[in-house]
Amino acid sequence: GGPNLVSVGFQRSDENFHADNEYMRIESFKKGQRIYVNLLHAFVNQLNE
Repeated sequence: GGPNLVSVGFQRSDENFHADNEYMRIESFKKGQRIYVNLLHAFVNQLNE
C-alpha cells in the first residue's frame, strides 16, 4: 500500500479551480487555513491517545 493521503478542498465552485482564470477569495483562503489547523490538531490529538 501507498501512503495515507488527506485532500481538503475549500474553494468555491465559481473560483474556477485549475482553470486558466483560476482565483481564490481571501475568505476561502482563510477558511482553508482554519480547516488545516483543525485537521492538524485532530492528528495530534489522535497521536496522543
